[in-house]
Amino acid sequence: MIVDAEDGVTFGEFASAPETNVYWDDWKYEGSAVAVVKTSPWGRIELQDGEAAVSPVIDLTNTDSKYLSIGLNAYLDGYGTYAIYWRGSTSAPWNQGASSPAWEAYSPGNKTWRWVQIKIVSV
Repeated sequence: MIVDAEDGVTFGEFASAPETNVYWDDWKYEGSAVAVVKTSPWGRIELQDGEAAVSPVIDLTNTDSKYLSIGLNAYLDGYGTYAIYWRGSTSAPWNQGASSPAWEAYSPGNKTWRWVQIKIVSV
């Protein structure tokens, strides 16, 4: 989930307003044994070592400074070891599988990004 002071984006779970809900089905997966453990569009993703899941590009609607963080296991307990990356831009969105902007290791903090994307890699 991406959270800022006003609202957030929830991946893989139907949450109440003001969060925007995004299906796991909207993510792109890198690897051969990726599964979504679910009974509906919601649930949790399962990645084998070295596999990755890449979120859609999310529009945060403005370039105001906002504190962004990713909360894991907010709705279901997860397991495994994952590296989390993200990338953002103040100017324009990009295609979900694009090579730029560059991925950076996730670290919460103040950002002016309007557009943001998350990548989770199983290690």
